[in-house]
Parts: sequence; structure tokens; C-alpha cells
Amino acid sequence: MNAQGMMTAILFAILFVPEAPAQAGRPSDSKHPMPLFLDLFRSNQRPTTATTDITVNTAVGSMRGYLARQDTAERLPAILLIPGEEGLNDWMKDNARDLAGIGYAALALEPAPRNAGHARGKSDAAAFLADEPTLARLAAAVRWLRRRPDVFPDRIGVVGWSMGADQALALAATTPLQACAICDASVVTDSALFAGLRGTPLLGIFAGKSAAAGRLPNFEKALTEAQIAHRIRSYAGVSPGFMTPDQATPGPEAAGKGYFEIYEFFAKFVEDADIIADTRLSRSGPAHEPVAAIADIMRSVNQATGVHGDLLKSLQEEPADRPQWQRVRADAALIAEAAQLLEKHDPPKGKHEPWLEQCRAFALSAKAVVAAADRRDYPTALRSATALKARCAACHDRHR
Repeated sequence: MNAQGMMTAILFAILFVPEAPAQAGRPSDSKHPMPLFLDLFRSNQRPTTATTDITVNTAVGSMRGYLARQDTAERLPAILLIPGEEGLNDWMKDNARDLAGIGYAALALEPAPRNAGHARGKSDAAAFLADEPTLARLAAAVRWLRRRPDVFPDRIGVVGWSMGADQALALAATTPLQACAICDASVVTDSALFAGLRGTPLLGIFAGKSAAAGRLPNFEKALTEAQIAHRIRSYAGVSPGFMTPDQATPGPEAAGKGYFEIYEFFAKFVEDADIIADTRLSRSGPAHEPVAAIADIMRSVNQATGVHGDLLKSLQEEPADRPQWQRVRADAALIAEAAQLLEKHDPPKGKHEPWLEQCRAFALSAKAVVAAADRRDYPTALRSATALKARCAACHDRHR
């Protein structure tokens, strides 16, 4: 058993023993005591943790963060923490230090601007897919982690709370990550979101008293149909925010179980990401050699007589009937599939991870057209179809 597996076993044992007396060093007058296993973990396990306030520069301005990791030169897997309305407060920094204590480089971010994601009056994960400034900030944080010499670039997960959970979902749908955990997220079954999440395992932690609880069965069904590996946990009797120490009616037992689920989830899918990848490869059989080269795909999609040209012609005016909308949907769906074909290739220049990000962003713009065609939303379909050209230009600048 590796160190992480041993720690997981210890935490499991601690979690499910009866309530113990107050530990030495635990404030007896604590207004909101920590969940038992975290309290004991902090008392008994004290790895030396280094913390740093950092700034990440992005295309839409700078962003503050708080980095915690064990004080060692060892290369570590990494977790990105995205807070909700509570912001980058002491509790969020505690979460980063706890993750650092069990072997991760943990980066907690300041929240996005308050108006982020409020497209069409919403702030759920589907709305954040269209919120390019927020996605640009979050993707920049992932790149910042990947470029660090003390982080494994292919072992990165994300966890978010409330609005931050919706942002974590949108980030995982647009950026290659090894795992995504969400706590009290909005529950949406958006086709573009689910298409982007395919291949990224998902853990959902929900309060039983939340408005989302009744929609979880449909959410799980949609995840299964989309072939997204997932685990959903709902804890009865607690309200949203039950994992925070300042919750008015804390549920320490539920919070402890929630934290344990998160740690075990990341141990499997982030720390052991290479083992998971090898298992999936062995099950899939020999690799299929792609027939279409990058140049073939580009010519078929981007020439004036290609699929994208046909799509723009179909949207010069609002489609008048169902067959015309079906034509729009078909062209956009082919473009989305072409983007997934591009992911199978290495770029002519530049690194593979940024190439994957560009391919996924291109696919998401096409999938946004598909979703708009399904609901006959002409303004969104036209805007997303036009954005495809800008996506191509951004990719060409970096990789051609």
C-alpha cells in the first residue's frame, strides 16, 4: 500500500469510531468544532507545510491565490480549490493545508468577479461555459500549476464549493483534468457540459436539505447516459454549506464523511492517475491509428466550401423550420466530432496539453451551436458559430 493508501485507511478507521474526548491542543471552547477525523488528523499528523501567497497573471487580469504543499523538493500531484461566495478565507486556506498535509500541492484561488457566469440571469455550470473571462482565469491557474517543476503536470484535480463548484464543472469540461469534485453545486443536465466532462471522473457532495437534492436522480441518470464515471453522495438532515465550520447548524459527521469521500476520490483518480490510465488503455485494446491527418480535418471544416462555411450560410438568416435547424445541428455536430479527432494528434508545434485545451474549446463552441439548434435559439447559435473562427485563429497562432 502506498503512503496515500495508508493514510486513507487510517482516516477511514478514525472516521467511523465513536466520538472521542477532546484532544490535547483542541480548543475546548470552539464554537464550531471540526469533524472528528479532521480534528484528530490535525492533532496527530503534523507534516511540515509551506504556504505562499501567489499571483497568477491571466489574459483578463491578475488573480490571487494561496499555495500549500509539504516542504519538500518531491514532485507532487496538485489540487485546485475554487471557493464560492465565502471567498479565499481562513477556512479555504485550511482546506488547502489539509490537502497539502496528505501529499498534494494545493492552490486555493480568490473568487471570480461577482458578475461572473450570470449569463441569462444564471450562475450554474452551463452558464460558466459561456463565461470566457472566468474560464480564462481558471485555465491560467491550471497552466500555472502544470509549469511548476514540483508538480506532476498530468495529475491535477479540481474541487469547488457552491458557485465555485459550478466553475469547477465548467473548467473540467473545457480543460483536461484527472478528476473533479463538487460540493453543493447547481444541478444541470446540459449536453455541452456533459460532452466536455466525458473522460473526467466526477464526485458530487450534496446537502440533503438543498434545492438540488430532488434533482439528483435525474442528474445521475444523465451522467450515466453520457458515460461519465461518477459518484454522488447526499447527506440527509444537513443544509447547504454543512462542510463549512461557521455553518449555523453544523453536521460534523456528514462533513467528516464528505471530506473523506473527497480525499479518497483524489487518491484514486489524481494520485494514481497513471495507474488508472494504464488500466483504461489495457481494456480498450490496441490503439487505433487515425486515418485523417490534421490537414485533412482543417480542409474539410475550414475551407469556404467546408462544413463551417455551410454552417455560417445556414445561419445568415434565422432558420425558418425544423429541417433547416436540423441542418444547422448536423454541421455543428460534425465540427464537434472533428475537434475530437484533432485531440488524437500531436500539434505541429507547441506542447500537447495546450493543444488539448484548444481542441476542447473548439469542440465546446460547436456543441454550443448544437444545443442552441436543439432549442432554436438563433442569437446563441450565430454567436457560437462565429466564435469558431476566432478559436481557429488562436490555435493557429500557438500550434501551426
